[in-house]
Amino acid sequence: MVPSGDSDSLAKYVHNDVVIPTNMPGGKQGLAGYIEGLARSKIGIEYTHSVIDTVAEGDRVVARILVKGKQTGEVMGIPNRGKEFTFEQMVIAQFREGRICQFWRVADLYSLVQQLGG
Repeated sequence: MVPSGDSDSLAKYVHNDVVIPTNMPGGKQGLAGYIEGLARSKIGIEYTHSVIDTVAEGDRVVARILVKGKQTGEVMGIPNRGKEFTFEQMVIAQFREGRICQFWRVADLYSLVQQLGG
Protein backbone atom coordinates (compact mmCIF):
# COMPACT_ATOMS: atom_id res chain seq x y z
CA MET A 1 0.00 0.00 0.00
CA VAL A 2 2.73 2.46 0.95
CA PRO A 3 6.47 2.01 1.09
CA SER A 4 7.91 0.81 4.36
CA GLY A 5 10.32 3.11 6.08
CA ASP A 6 10.55 5.99 8.47
CA SER A 7 7.68 8.28 9.41
CA ASP A 8 8.90 11.07 7.13
CA SER A 9 8.59 8.80 4.09
CA LEU A 10 5.18 7.51 5.14
CA ALA A 11 3.91 11.04 5.84
CA LYS A 12 4.20 11.75 2.11
CA TYR A 13 1.54 9.08 1.46
CA VAL A 14 -0.50 8.83 4.68
CA HIS A 15 -2.34 11.59 6.59
CA ASN A 16 -1.36 12.18 10.22
CA ASP A 17 -4.99 11.49 11.20
CA VAL A 18 -5.43 8.34 9.07
CA VAL A 19 -8.24 6.06 10.25
CA ILE A 20 -6.79 2.58 10.85
CA PRO A 21 -8.99 -0.53 10.54
CA THR A 22 -9.65 -2.39 13.77
CA ASN A 23 -8.07 -5.60 12.40
CA MET A 24 -4.60 -4.04 12.18
CA PRO A 25 -2.02 -4.82 14.89
CA GLY A 26 -1.44 -2.12 17.49
CA GLY A 27 -4.93 -0.70 17.84
CA LYS A 28 -3.83 2.95 17.69
CA GLN A 29 -5.10 5.50 15.19
CA GLY A 30 -3.23 8.07 13.11
CA LEU A 31 0.13 7.90 11.38
CA ALA A 32 1.91 6.90 14.60
CA GLY A 33 -0.54 4.02 15.04
CA TYR A 34 -0.04 2.94 11.44
CA ILE A 35 3.75 2.89 11.87
CA GLU A 36 3.40 0.91 15.13
CA GLY A 37 1.06 -1.56 13.40
CA LEU A 38 3.54 -2.06 10.55
CA ALA A 39 6.32 -2.79 13.04
CA ARG A 40 4.14 -5.30 14.92
CA SER A 41 3.08 -7.02 11.70
CA LYS A 42 6.74 -7.80 10.97
CA ILE A 43 7.36 -9.62 14.27
CA GLY A 44 8.07 -13.27 13.50
CA ILE A 45 7.87 -12.99 9.71
CA GLU A 46 9.69 -11.45 6.77
CA TYR A 47 7.46 -10.59 3.85
CA THR A 48 6.99 -8.65 0.64
CA HIS A 49 3.85 -7.33 -1.05
CA SER A 50 3.03 -7.47 -4.77
CA VAL A 51 0.04 -5.62 -6.17
CA ILE A 52 -1.92 -7.93 -8.46
CA ASP A 53 -4.90 -5.72 -9.42
CA THR A 54 -6.07 -2.18 -8.76
CA VAL A 55 -9.35 -0.41 -9.43
CA ALA A 56 -9.91 3.30 -8.79
CA GLU A 57 -13.12 5.28 -8.58
CA GLY A 58 -13.53 8.74 -7.12
CA ASP A 59 -11.40 9.11 -4.01
CA ARG A 60 -10.88 5.36 -3.47
CA VAL A 61 -8.47 2.74 -4.78
CA VAL A 62 -8.96 -1.00 -4.31
CA ALA A 63 -5.91 -3.26 -4.49
CA ARG A 64 -5.60 -7.05 -4.49
CA ILE A 65 -2.23 -7.82 -2.96
CA LEU A 66 -0.15 -11.00 -2.82
CA VAL A 67 1.92 -11.36 0.35
CA LYS A 68 4.90 -13.75 0.27
CA GLY A 69 7.23 -14.45 3.11
CA LYS A 70 8.91 -16.73 5.59
CA GLN A 71 8.33 -17.34 9.28
CA THR A 72 11.31 -16.17 11.37
CA GLY A 73 9.81 -16.34 14.86
CA GLU A 74 6.63 -17.08 16.79
CA VAL A 75 3.52 -15.83 15.00
CA MET A 76 0.06 -15.82 16.63
CA GLY A 77 1.26 -18.48 19.07
CA ILE A 78 2.66 -20.69 16.29
CA PRO A 79 6.30 -21.68 16.98
CA ASN A 80 8.91 -20.83 14.38
CA ARG A 81 9.23 -23.60 11.82
CA GLY A 82 10.88 -21.46 9.14
CA LYS A 83 8.00 -22.13 6.73
CA GLU A 84 7.36 -20.04 3.64
CA PHE A 85 3.87 -18.70 2.95
CA THR A 86 1.72 -16.80 0.48
CA PHE A 87 -1.70 -15.27 0.97
CA GLU A 88 -3.83 -12.54 -0.54
CA GLN A 89 -5.38 -9.45 0.94
CA MET A 90 -7.72 -6.76 -0.32
CA VAL A 91 -7.21 -3.13 0.64
CA ILE A 92 -9.50 -0.18 -0.03
CA ALA A 93 -7.75 3.15 0.45
CA GLN A 94 -9.57 6.48 0.58
CA PHE A 95 -7.57 9.56 -0.41
CA ARG A 96 -7.79 13.19 0.70
CA GLU A 97 -5.36 15.79 -0.62
CA GLY A 98 -3.40 13.06 -2.42
CA ARG A 99 -2.71 11.02 0.74
CA ILE A 100 -4.43 8.05 2.38
CA CYS A 101 -6.90 9.22 5.01
CA GLN A 102 -8.63 5.91 5.69
CA PHE A 103 -8.30 2.30 4.62
CA TRP A 104 -9.94 -1.07 5.06
CA ARG A 105 -8.22 -4.44 4.81
CA VAL A 106 -9.35 -8.03 4.46
CA ALA A 107 -6.48 -10.52 4.69
CA ASP A 108 -6.64 -14.30 4.29
CA LEU A 109 -5.02 -14.92 7.67
CA TYR A 110 -6.67 -18.37 7.88
CA SER A 111 -4.50 -19.42 4.94
CA LEU A 112 -1.43 -17.96 6.68
CA VAL A 113 -2.14 -19.91 9.88
CA GLN A 114 -2.67 -23.13 7.89
CA GLN A 115 0.60 -22.70 6.01
CA LEU A 116 2.50 -22.08 9.24
CA GLY A 117 1.08 -25.26 10.73
CA GLY A 118 -1.27 -23.65 13.26
